[in-house]
Amino acid sequence: MSKPSIGRPVRKSTKSSGKGWISILLLIALGGGGYYGYNFWQELEMERRGEEAARNAGLNADKRLAEEMARLAAEKEEQDRLAEEEEQRRLKAEEEEALRKKKEAEKTSDAQKTEEGTSKDTPPAPDAEPAIPQINGEPSIYDKAPPLHGANTNDSSRRKAFNKRLDNLLEKHDFDVFERAMSAKVQAAMKEYTANGRLTYGHYKNRPNLVLTVELCYLIRSCGAATVAEIAAMKGNGIDTRGIDFFEWLLRDKSRPLHVFMQNFAYQRALPGNMAHALKQLYTIWAETDEEEDRSKYANLAIAASLITPDISNAPSSYRNEDDRILTISEVCAYLRENDSKGKLVTNLKELTVSQLLHVVDVRLP
Repeated sequence: MSKPSIGRPVRKSTKSSGKGWISILLLIALGGGGYYGYNFWQELEMERRGEEAARNAGLNADKRLAEEMARLAAEKEEQDRLAEEEEQRRLKAEEEEALRKKKEAEKTSDAQKTEEGTSKDTPPAPDAEPAIPQINGEPSIYDKAPPLHGANTNDSSRRKAFNKRLDNLLEKHDFDVFERAMSAKVQAAMKEYTANGRLTYGHYKNRPNLVLTVELCYLIRSCGAATVAEIAAMKGNGIDTRGIDFFEWLLRDKSRPLHVFMQNFAYQRALPGNMAHALKQLYTIWAETDEEEDRSKYANLAIAASLITPDISNAPSSYRNEDDRILTISEVCAYLRENDSKGKLVTNLKELTVSQLLHVVDVRLP
């Protein structure tokens, strides 16, 4: 074996050197790929976390909404409970007050009887003036009506007695007598349901006899008893088109037409002087509605048409010749009812309020 000569450098093999470079390049490539792969993974993770945060935010919002709705429901339930307790306390106080007055009256009566027994020679005192108005020396049936307020206002006996007065009114057409007698009872009821100078509406609205009496008295006073009696005496064209049938519908139909009429008359700020015209117009539309069930279905339409300005039918129109016949309000209502029943209109007239229907009928007639 020859020895290398002294001073000559030894040359290393190139095979191991090549493998080293390949390893370095491989590590660099893997390192670069790992870097970019890590960035991609980070983007996916950030997107996932964003979606999770949005989902949690939505869940939290739903939870807050549910909690708020539950809180409001609990508050309403508590308010209803307190109102019910207040009503029960008031009714109990009324009963106790009535019982106290009854006992005082009994004591007073007993005292008077005792006094009469001890002073028979004393001449009787003259009779006091009657506290209620009288007709031909006798109180009217309306004066004898039970109060419109108190603990038993809505019981069956009170309702029956009130309906008996309405039957008498529809039979005799004595609207002036009804208004005078029942107005006094309304004033007594209003004192009962007024606190701090304001009407306690929650008590008032739950007394249907009181509500109907207030509305009917105001109608009679605004239109005049003679005008109301004149409408009630209308003969109409048949048995179901008479004025008496109209008032039977106005006062007793389930759609509460008198309440809706008076409410919207006030809401639209109509002139009080136009109420008589509106009532006559409502009767005319009602009488010219052939189908009896349509009178309730389209009550809002009829009421809206009755509330429009009296001279609207004489307003000029660019769609009508001067010689063309002007459609009446009743004809316009009949046209709308017919097309609504056939489904030819864009909307359902039976679902619209009086205020909405005013935009339909309060126009210049073609």
